[in-house]
Amino acid sequence: MNTQMDTMEKLRILSDAAKYDAACTSSGVNRAGVKGQLGSAAACGICHSFASDGRCISLLKVLMTNICAYDCTYCLNRRSNDTPRATFRPQELADLTISFYRRNYIEGLFLSSAVFGSPDITCERMLETLHILRNEYHFNGYIHVKAIPGADETLLQRLGLLADRMSVNIELPSNDSLKRLAPQKSKENILLPMSRIRDGIKENAHDLIRYKNAPRFVPGGQSTQMIIGATPENDRRILQLSEGLYHKYSLKRVFYSAYIPVVQDRNLPALDTAPPLLREHRLYQADWLLRFYGFTADELLSEKTPDLDPMLDPKCSWAVRHPEEFPVEVNRAPYEKLLRVPGIGVVSAKRIIRARRQAKLDHEGLKKLGVVLKRASYFITCNGKMQCRLRTDEPAGLAGNFRGPGVSIYSARPRAAARRHTARNSRAAFIIQPHKGGRGKMSDRTTVMYYYDGTYNGFLSCVFESFAEKETPAAILPVDEADQTCLFGAKYIETDLRRAERVRVSIPKKMGMEAQDLLERAFFTCMPEKELRMLEFMRLGYKVGRGVCGRLTEPAVDKITKAVQFLEREAHLYLGFLHFAEYGDVLIAQIEPKNSVLPVIAPHFINRFSGEDFMIFDRTHKLALLYKDGATEFLQAEHIELPPESPEEEKFRAMWRTFYDTVGIEGRRNDLCRRTHMPKRYWNRMTEMRDKV
Repeated sequence: MNTQMDTMEKLRILSDAAKYDAACTSSGVNRAGVKGQLGSAAACGICHSFASDGRCISLLKVLMTNICAYDCTYCLNRRSNDTPRATFRPQELADLTISFYRRNYIEGLFLSSAVFGSPDITCERMLETLHILRNEYHFNGYIHVKAIPGADETLLQRLGLLADRMSVNIELPSNDSLKRLAPQKSKENILLPMSRIRDGIKENAHDLIRYKNAPRFVPGGQSTQMIIGATPENDRRILQLSEGLYHKYSLKRVFYSAYIPVVQDRNLPALDTAPPLLREHRLYQADWLLRFYGFTADELLSEKTPDLDPMLDPKCSWAVRHPEEFPVEVNRAPYEKLLRVPGIGVVSAKRIIRARRQAKLDHEGLKKLGVVLKRASYFITCNGKMQCRLRTDEPAGLAGNFRGPGVSIYSARPRAAARRHTARNSRAAFIIQPHKGGRGKMSDRTTVMYYYDGTYNGFLSCVFESFAEKETPAAILPVDEADQTCLFGAKYIETDLRRAERVRVSIPKKMGMEAQDLLERAFFTCMPEKELRMLEFMRLGYKVGRGVCGRLTEPAVDKITKAVQFLEREAHLYLGFLHFAEYGDVLIAQIEPKNSVLPVIAPHFINRFSGEDFMIFDRTHKLALLYKDGATEFLQAEHIELPPESPEEEKFRAMWRTFYDTVGIEGRRNDLCRRTHMPKRYWNRMTEMRDKV
């Protein structure tokens, strides 16, 4: 018990000491699980929780120690500061990481450290921790480790072979600021390990070409962090530095951390100074433009305008300064041009390129593709027509075009057109209408109702029946969801595996594999009348062929696509929000999803916990996933009776709650952001949130 209490106190101190480090993502590595080992890594990263400040928690973010030999003015852990000190033993930290990971609290470990004694001593302790995780526990999850400037090159090389990502904090935007606030550090000492990591990644790439089984060196690349607001550098200087780091050192990310005053010093902002959170946000937006939109720092800012506009996002600000570039015709503009339009992102630009191959796009079609018309409508034309014009002569200023309550993206549409739009998108509009007469047409029998056993093969049998009888059912419902008073006169469709297989084979032949995957996922959604919507999609697909998934402006495709997107988002959230508890030798979790996500998330957890026995119970759909001794089974169950929890379970819950409460930064508190990323309906099953529901 004392050991556990000691570990909990260390966790509180060392997570509090690490919470100001912004680099907390777990993306960049796509590594499948290995049978008999624990864990895997997902390229997209998984958010397991969100702190009170709205920041993602996907990693156990701690310091190895906060006992530091340096005396950096801005740092809470500086040598001269009177603060509680603690040090993790390598075995202790490895055990804690594995315990949290098995319960799906974290995606991996983010390990940094103060400089204890010397950089080499510190690196050796961190190296021992990673060695235990990788070689003794056979941990295959994500690890991010901070390289210590001044450490021996051999130690950095060994760390890089065990970690997924490494980082060296640049700390401050200029060498002058670094000399003034951190005199024991130098720009050269920080950039040297960056160059070694870059060179190591390049050499490793050549080794992997020659030797298939060569160990990978920092497969997730490297990143860095800059403190914003502690020194007088402008935004242009910061973005130019970031741009140079991306190009010269091949960084994956530059993180920006708004300075929160924690120590009193004449060279730092006063303790009551509010952190520049909006400035940090604008820098992240500009950084995104540098990495994915083809902008340069000198395009976004100049000597005359060295700072980002707090009222407009950087892309809008650039657009209103360059009216000669607009309007852009969305049906003809190249991809690079579309990316420069406010309100059009990387995803929506790709959708536009794809959709316009099938048909001309209008403003309503763009809205369905995910374009933010509130911004984009001022800078685009559809078939030569402009929906809104940019107002530049009003006292409210340019920002009023994008944020004002009086702005309507539908202001240019007549009322009659608006009524037609409403009618087209009403629920009644999605009922499949019968064809009238003619050979090969569907009959006008719209009163018939299909009932089936609720399986996907049963649904495909209904599809076969609909086409064979040339009829459009008024409804297709599972028997257990049907109103018993309506069963008389209805048609029950027996599941015929032969017929179902004929339909299944025809889908990829006529529509492509993408359509097949979309339909299979649509079956797991909670979309109202999903069977009818799927039937409507299939009729369109059989008619137009393989391009059906690109017709996002078609109601049939739009409804199915959005339903599947909702399913996939909910499934992705449950990859992190699902928490296991240990019951004897079995890990058990319970979920209450809107969609039937269990078949979607099952491969992820089977891959991740291949050496564990576990069960996930969907209380909403009464479905259980049982994984035992390498075998997978889905069971229908009204309820489950759980055995007693393991004696250690409550201790780990308490430690996780301690970490969660400590890692949030009170000066950045943003409850709205947290609820946006982590809706309250998930809280009752999350260890850290149960007492907050």
